[in-house]
Amino acid sequence: MACTNYVSLLNYHYRLGHPSISILKVLVSESSQTESLKCESCQLGKHHRVSYPNRVNKRVNYPFDLVHSNVEGPCSIKSKVVFKYFIIFVEDFLCVTWLFLINLVLRFFLYFKIFVLRLKSNLTFM
Repeated sequence: MACTNYVSLLNYHYRLGHPSISILKVLVSESSQTESLKCESCQLGKHHRVSYPNRVNKRVNYPFDLVHSNVEGPCSIKSKVVFKYFIIFVEDFLCVTWLFLINLVLRFFLYFKIFVLRLKSNLTFM
């Protein structure tokens, strides 16, 4: 008697991680007459997306003319090697991203120099 509460099929769908109707029909007996679910998340996940348009007015004309950088942290979830911070470098022309994990913010400048040296050594081969 304590478990007589009715749980809707949509609630089962949410709780089980948004499975399809065919999977729900196997798992839940009340789903045999249902043909579709009105789950907004599933409908949005199936939408076709338009790719980013090519920028007409680019800020740079050559790779590595402009590189954006950001230091994030301290992270609430620590890694096994106790990295608390991370540095992101984003190259504007090619939209390439590099990520460095660090344990001290003070090491940012060291990683910045390493990044620049790597870029200089790789650019000579282009």
